[in-house]
Amino acid sequence: MRICAAASRIAAALERMGHTVLRVPETAQAVFDLPEFLAQNGFAPDLVFQQESLNGRVLLAGLERVDCPRIFWSVDTHLNLSWHRHYARLFDGIMTPHLSILRAARLELPPARRLAWPGAARPWTPFARRSVDAAFVGRLARRPVRALLVDHLREIIAPPRVLRVESDISSEAMMALYADARLAPNESILGEVNFRLVEAASAGCLVLGQEVGEDQDALFAPGAEIEICAHALELRERVERALAAPAQAEATARAAWERVQREHLPAHRAAQVLDFAAALARGAGTNGTEKKDDAAVETLPGVPAVTGAEAGRKMLLAMLEMARCNLLEADPATLADRLADLPPAPDSMAGLLDFAARPEGRAQVPGLAGPLLVGGAFAEDVEVNLAGSMAGLLAGDWDTAKQFWYRHQRALRPGRSLKPETARDLCLAWAEELTRAGKALAYGGSFSAGTDAPRSAAQCLEHALRLDPADREAVRRLDAALSTRPGLEYTRLGRLSDLTLREPDDWRVGLALALVNLKVFRARQGLEELRLAREAARRQGREAAFVRALRGMDPGGAALRALTESDAQAPAEPNVASADDTT
Repeated sequence: MRICAAASRIAAALERMGHTVLRVPETAQAVFDLPEFLAQNGFAPDLVFQQESLNGRVLLAGLERVDCPRIFWSVDTHLNLSWHRHYARLFDGIMTPHLSILRAARLELPPARRLAWPGAARPWTPFARRSVDAAFVGRLARRPVRALLVDHLREIIAPPRVLRVESDISSEAMMALYADARLAPNESILGEVNFRLVEAASAGCLVLGQEVGEDQDALFAPGAEIEICAHALELRERVERALAAPAQAEATARAAWERVQREHLPAHRAAQVLDFAAALARGAGTNGTEKKDDAAVETLPGVPAVTGAEAGRKMLLAMLEMARCNLLEADPATLADRLADLPPAPDSMAGLLDFAARPEGRAQVPGLAGPLLVGGAFAEDVEVNLAGSMAGLLAGDWDTAKQFWYRHQRALRPGRSLKPETARDLCLAWAEELTRAGKALAYGGSFSAGTDAPRSAAQCLEHALRLDPADREAVRRLDAALSTRPGLEYTRLGRLSDLTLREPDDWRVGLALALVNLKVFRARQGLEELRLAREAARRQGREAAFVRALRGMDPGGAALRALTESDAQAPAEPNVASADDTT
């Protein structure tokens, strides 16, 4: 097979399998003319495979003119879906380590399959020959949760135990360190599957990971191949158990290492790509699941790749979003002008209104919004209505902000007549609508309340809180939205802390704050918040309800065990009888 590969981690594996691979140069310009490159090299590919490059991003122009299956590997979906959603439409298929995010995002995308980062083929090193008890490799600057994890590790793995923490070392040095370590605690930026998981498992470490969900569980079996730690107290228990029973820890680590050698090497990833390409070429296996070597291969259904003028529009939308997020050296205003010259479509109008909502573009809001409101174009498109409403709000045009909300109600909720009286009301109304539409959270992109137009329920609530930081209803709704996705606990921390100061008798808020503290590795603060929440529950005769709620939120029981242990070490307190243990 003849394969054109861009920034591909698995290109060498494809070549070892006997395929001819033409690589897009690593020095390629940001927008790279693929058909011209293929013509210059006399190369007619059977497959185009592009891996998202995290260093020197490249957009392949002219994909719609290449006649073969085209697959995009979205590596950092959790950070970049705001532009991937447009760029991926130029491809026949998309692969990602984060299939759960694509499922939750509910976007129009091509058929999708899971493709995680590959591990490395390394020899097994018995634990008895390793000199480091635990190792963590990762940048700590501007990573507050990671820094808190490292502080926690230094408390629970104290001398004479050996803990190694490194930030800036080569890949070779990192893998050598892991090969000399027994335990590898893991932390991810937004609750995603990360490189560290397969890297540490490749070296035979026992990975102590966070609760990430299906994307991690698809790679390694929790409890059998890796250990899952819901929060700081569970991490402490897992570390203590592993150090006290090294044989069991080694057996689990060995199982993960064997899984890497069996399923997670570059050759395995290359085979997954070729299998998906074959399915796309025959028009099969692009919906539901396929059986492959006695294993179920899940494929999220999708839409065909765009062609013609639509391809140009999608490319411009991707470029505009990248420029907005400072991922592409291009003038956003020029890109917006080029987009405006194309025939109007819902996605381009939403993108233009989003851009006009920013301070430098607000003078354009009337010219964009007026024709839509008068002519009624795209009245049933939620993203257009939201973008128009928020652009009006940010531009200080209250009438436009309301009119887009009203037309949304008329088109999609004709039985409802909610009339917001203030900007705060409008933000909360949109938050409710977006939650109902499955858009509680935005995946990828950047957002600054007051500068950017909100694109999700959570961002609408952030804007409401910018208007009134003391709005308790907005805080509660925002926390409910953020709690649906792992990795957002540090964002929740400040808001919940402020809410407990305003509502000290609400033990449920205190309990939520306690668990959030524990999830960001603030063990002492988490235990203190647990005590305060329990005291509030006791005052109301609800201690039994508190315990039931804690067990539901922390099914592993580590928080309750730690609370009970701290009680045993503390001076005795007078018992307060529970008046109501029935709920």
